[in-house]
Amino acid sequence: MTRKIQLNEQQQAFVDHREGPAALLAVPGSGKTTTMVCRTAALIRSGIPANRILTMTFTKAAALDMTHRYAELFGHRDEQVHGATFSTIHSFALQLIRFYCVKRNRPMPIILSESGPRNGHTDGSATRPGLLSQIYRDVTGSRIGEDVLESLSMGISLAKNTMADPNRAENAADHGIKGFRKIFEAYEQVKKERRLVDFDDMLTVAHRILSMDDGILNDMREQYEYVQVDEAQDSSLIQHAIIDLLARPRDNLVMIGDEDQSIYVWRGANPSGLLGFQVRYPGAKLYLMETNYRSRASIVHLADQFIRANRERTDKKLRVPESASLEREGSHLSEGIELVRVKNLADEYRQIRDILQHGPVQGKKNGTTAILYRNNRSVYGLADLLDRAGIPFGVRDFKETLFNHWVTRDMKAFLALMLDPSDRDAFLAISSKLNAFLSRELLESLQALPQEGSIWKQIRKAGLLPNFQRIRLEEVEQRFKRLARMKPHDALLGLLDCVSYDKSIEFAARTQGYSPDSVNGMLDTLLVLSANETTIPGFLDRIDALRVILENAKNSKLKRGPLILSTVHSAKGLEFDRVLLVDMVEGEFPSPDSDGSASLLEEERRLCYVAITRARSDLRVFIPAAWAREKTKPSRFVREMEEAMRGRKP
Repeated sequence: MTRKIQLNEQQQAFVDHREGPAALLAVPGSGKTTTMVCRTAALIRSGIPANRILTMTFTKAAALDMTHRYAELFGHRDEQVHGATFSTIHSFALQLIRFYCVKRNRPMPIILSESGPRNGHTDGSATRPGLLSQIYRDVTGSRIGEDVLESLSMGISLAKNTMADPNRAENAADHGIKGFRKIFEAYEQVKKERRLVDFDDMLTVAHRILSMDDGILNDMREQYEYVQVDEAQDSSLIQHAIIDLLARPRDNLVMIGDEDQSIYVWRGANPSGLLGFQVRYPGAKLYLMETNYRSRASIVHLADQFIRANRERTDKKLRVPESASLEREGSHLSEGIELVRVKNLADEYRQIRDILQHGPVQGKKNGTTAILYRNNRSVYGLADLLDRAGIPFGVRDFKETLFNHWVTRDMKAFLALMLDPSDRDAFLAISSKLNAFLSRELLESLQALPQEGSIWKQIRKAGLLPNFQRIRLEEVEQRFKRLARMKPHDALLGLLDCVSYDKSIEFAARTQGYSPDSVNGMLDTLLVLSANETTIPGFLDRIDALRVILENAKNSKLKRGPLILSTVHSAKGLEFDRVLLVDMVEGEFPSPDSDGSASLLEEERRLCYVAITRARSDLRVFIPAAWAREKTKPSRFVREMEEAMRGRKP
């Protein structure tokens, strides 16, 4: 059965829109999805066949949400509005490619998997990561690390979404990867030879078909009389180009989104396509939905005042229903909001544990909680904390970067060699990082020696070293003996000093494009984890165990349960009774990439705005005064929040 739906004045105005272009700017918690599916039903009730309406959004999750919401509101038995469909723009592009191949009798390209093994028995080149890794090695002569691979993949995606050809792609990507253009060109050539297309190619191929084949373009225009695009602030340049081709000349196009929630510019999102909609479509109507039905008044006020520091936005007012206003609630501007200053990460974790164990969600006996963070590396320490405390949790997204990172491999090899001086594999793995200038010829000679006891003794016995190298290795041997008797945290700190590991980081940054901040972040994470173990073997085992814990949490039903861990990016579109926003310090949030760039800083502020507006009733922001090795400064966003909370009521 169809449910009775009550819409406010702004929502109803959009639902009633029929002909011509329009843009809807909807603040968080304003009922955007409900309003959008109501307009779809209204179009169908007005006599427009459901299959003539093309409704696209950004993610599969959003498309499923719209599908479920439509079924919930209008039911499967309401034949009058039956048949509405919602899809992603990528699934539409794939449908278009298949239609073209059938109609023009062309072979369907092979879809390149976006994930999968890069090594082992499976052919790694059958996946995008595998193919890029293979090409990187062919072009540069060296193996690719996980974070460089991620940057390379992001750079290519950015180039595709901004419609940059290889001649301009290096500037478009700008990820500092040596040989980026050659790698990009080789990648495109291999795909062409093998008839492969990746996720981004679905858009480029679809755009090429619509641009070059008037017959297919007219078929699509005839099929889809009305076009609706959700999350339009996340659409890229090439997506806007596809949408414009489809919508012309009828111009029955509506773009729905919120430029204040545009957080994917780094991968090609083009919020100006939404902000400049009335320039591209003169006479287009602009609708606003400004009432937040999700959050308490104090959180809404904070979010509204906070985002006003941005300039690249429409001047709209974030507000609550009159019945929930601060005056009606008798609330203060800081009600339900707390900025929590802590000594360090260990203190942050202790307070989070106490909150989860003893602090009920404001106004709810049982509620949902999200721990949100800017960067994926924050998940490791949090997962370790929750597992040790016996608190069940799920993970929205989880990358195995820590466990696959060369820094982790280095530290594990160093520690293994401390524990067992006869571990030749461990020695060879870190021999170039002992600050002893060992030659390749020497290492080849060592490999030829029989494996008999301490590697240090074998080196001395073989007499292969000049005096200065022998003295240096003897110093390392003696330090390693002392470090092996220490707790893992102290052993790691002593190790970094012993081998001057900062030089290895500088070399990797200079020659392989690694970010020093990212590498040091990995080290800090390992140091945080090591502080919870009393023995080096226990620490090594814990790293392996944590990998399993996180994998289980990612696949668990709990990722939709009462407590989840998530990056802010992955939490977009979700809402929780309580949000704990962690690690709010300069260099972490906002990202250091935003320094000196007003545009990037605005995107970081939008990301923080998204985090704030996930909370219904309780928001706590944690500001540690120190990381594992150095002091930190509170995020500039914390100061902006404080100013907003001290401000006047609207």
